[in-house]
Amino acid sequence: MGRLNGKKILVLLAPDYQEAEAATPINRLVEAGADVDVASKKKGILVGHRRKASINAEFTFSEIDPATYDAVLVPGGKSPAALKEDLAALNIVKTMFQSGRPVCAIGYGPQLLAAAGVIKGKTITGWPGIKKEMVQSGARFENESVWVDGNVITAKEAKDVDKFIGAVSAALD
Repeated sequence: MGRLNGKKILVLLAPDYQEAEAATPINRLVEAGADVDVASKKKGILVGHRRKASINAEFTFSEIDPATYDAVLVPGGKSPAALKEDLAALNIVKTMFQSGRPVCAIGYGPQLLAAAGVIKGKTITGWPGIKKEMVQSGARFENESVWVDGNVITAKEAKDVDKFIGAVSAALD
């Protein structure tokens, strides 16, 4: 029996995602018993930015009912920037945040959270290159491996995945 049996996690993804920030968390969540769905603008194979991995998006954003998920995860790379103006992706993040369910992001992932307006007044972490953008969005930015502020869970980079997934798991207990 996995610690996350019965939990449904939604991953929001676009091409050019950071492979280790997407595939590794997905694998760790599945290993813990979670049911993980990947959604994107279009169904089909999404290729990472280093062209070494691919992930299948089984759903489009418009097919997703956020009420059926326990948490949402936004991996980094160029994916979050590509999703920042997608109204359906933004709505999913806002809905999950407003309902108090975990909204999780790693690396550049907080860019999508900022675009959705859910980090204002929150303390977060992420890849240092997004610090200015996060501060301009009203967040306090900490250079830490993982940060939890209410239902917003953020991680700095791929090497922090295990600690990140630990925080996500704890929030879903």
